[in-house]
Amino acid sequence: EDVGYTVDYQDLSTNLGDRISGQTGVRADTVRPVASVTSAPADGASQPHLKAGDTLTLVLTADETVQEPDVTFGGTYAAALQGSADQTVWTATWTVPEASDLTVRNLPYAVTYRDLAGNEAAITVASDFHVDTVAPAATLLRASSDGQYELSTRPGQDVTVLLQTDEDMQAAPTVTVDQA
Repeated sequence: EDVGYTVDYQDLSTNLGDRISGQTGVRADTVRPVASVTSAPADGASQPHLKAGDTLTLVLTADETVQEPDVTFGGTYAAALQGSADQTVWTATWTVPEASDLTVRNLPYAVTYRDLAGNEAAITVASDFHVDTVAPAATLLRASSDGQYELSTRPGQDVTVLLQTDEDMQAAPTVTVDQA
């Protein structure tokens, strides 16, 4: 909508001039831009677990041209940004730091964006992505065999090893028993 104007004026003798009014041709924009955000690992995998060196990509799609958005992952990690020619689509990438002891479930990300008139909007999401750069630890709880004596065995007999880990494992661990 064009911004209208009215000008009332008078000279030093207080004589009123004829009122001037019209349209400026300037569009008033007081509406916040609307956008959606999608995210995925950069390698296209759907796996939600990220480790050191993995890259997460976030795409902001706005209903109008927006200035370069502010994007954070995990509250503090700034992302590298690239905008489309019309600046309605922005792509942010974030790489899980190599040298860190970072464990975050539902990695939060936040996007603050502004249209050309300066109207601001924000999106904050607790994503489905989990970041874990800490190696798991395991403790041997017990080792036993089905031989005549619990701590001795022969070829063909089973050896049971009971481990406790400090986090969920993706698969059963590989256990190798040395032959004496």
